[in-house]
Amino acid sequence: MTSTLSFVALLVRRLATPGALFLVICVAATSSDARAAWTFSVAAIALIATVRAAAWPDAWLTGEGDWLGTAPVPRTWLMASAWIGAALGTLVLTAAASATIAARSAWDGEVGHTLLEAERIAGPARSIVLMPGESFEQPIGEPAAPASPGRKREVRVRSTVTLGGETPTTIALIEAGGASQRIFVARRTWLAVDLPGAATSVRVTNVGEGALAILGPDPVEVWSSSNAWLGGVVRMWGHASAWLVTLVSLALLLGVVMGPGVAAVLAACVWLGAWMIWSRAAGAPPDWLPGGPAFQRALEATHEQRSPLAPPTVAIAAAAATVMGGAAVGAVLLRHWRDEVRG
Repeated sequence: MTSTLSFVALLVRRLATPGALFLVICVAATSSDARAAWTFSVAAIALIATVRAAAWPDAWLTGEGDWLGTAPVPRTWLMASAWIGAALGTLVLTAAASATIAARSAWDGEVGHTLLEAERIAGPARSIVLMPGESFEQPIGEPAAPASPGRKREVRVRSTVTLGGETPTTIALIEAGGASQRIFVARRTWLAVDLPGAATSVRVTNVGEGALAILGPDPVEVWSSSNAWLGGVVRMWGHASAWLVTLVSLALLLGVVMGPGVAAVLAACVWLGAWMIWSRAAGAPPDWLPGGPAFQRALEATHEQRSPLAPPTVAIAAAAATVMGGAAVGAVLLRHWRDEVRG
């Protein structure tokens, strides 16, 4: 009887916070746009999951789970089951948030419209300023898939007005394969035009009186029809899960050798430090970093009601390597469990 009551108490304590969190996620997801819902949901899950994972080793060391059985448990089994449980729990909680956001999108009519996904990006590595009458042209190559009825393609160029012209506004003419569009530019914006099947380049001409800036790096984007399931929600779940599982794994590992609070904060600092180091060394974090540039681009696409690309395979591999590596190191650190006092 005592064991049953202890189990129920432990279950309620473990699920109370995630349950309340999920309720808040539901409210946020149904009252804001998709990007805000994703940002809030992922941030909230990252906070609660990281803190809980960092506290698990401390609970083991204080004998919280001793009532579950009297037989000794090998340390490797303990660590492996903990890592698997942490990863699966994070994936399930993220899937619940994803399902809520997908439902909200369906209620608002976002699922079902013509989805576009990024086909390629191109352009110079630096920004270019076009004075009145000057042009910018960028090859975009052949389409990635053959033209078919109902298939839509679009090319767009990131631009803004800048100093140097007679007025703080201008007019841009964007042309691609015979299609053209005049766009009044008064702030940072996308110059977009539907892309005919035969087009292999895009041309932007400043036909106004102000100065037009083409914002690098890679300011040209080609988008085409997407068949992503649930409007890309499953892809966003993959992006978010890779990052969250990485944070949880780091927190669980660090919780073996230090207090829960410090472990949770340090796990976030390790990830942020990797971001900053790569940004300083290479100009931008690599795509293999979970929660890195690929995740940011996915959020931007979701905000525009477009389909994000699938998470890079290297990012998923990096998250899996973090889980397996952390479990192996954690098993070694727990070799003398209960025989050592952590510093």
